[in-house]
Amino acid sequence: MYLKPLAVTLDCYLEYEAEERETRDEPGSPASMGLVWALVEGVDISEVIGDLAQTIEEEALSDLAEQIEDAALERGES
Repeated sequence: MYLKPLAVTLDCYLEYEAEERETRDEPGSPASMGLVWALVEGVDISEVIGDLAQTIEEEALSDLAEQIEDAALERGES
């Protein structure tokens, strides 16, 4: 028996928290991305995708950092 792999669209909604720099009063924190919802055909599966949630968050944060870097380069900033 051969089962054809299913192609599904995972529609992710993420929450971004910008980096906070360290000050004398606060320790600061790195930028972070948190998965809020992961929808498949309108059904939230974020609670059952396990380690995939962390992968999605890391990839989204990396993509955002690249977009910010590319925009800075286009403006002539380094």
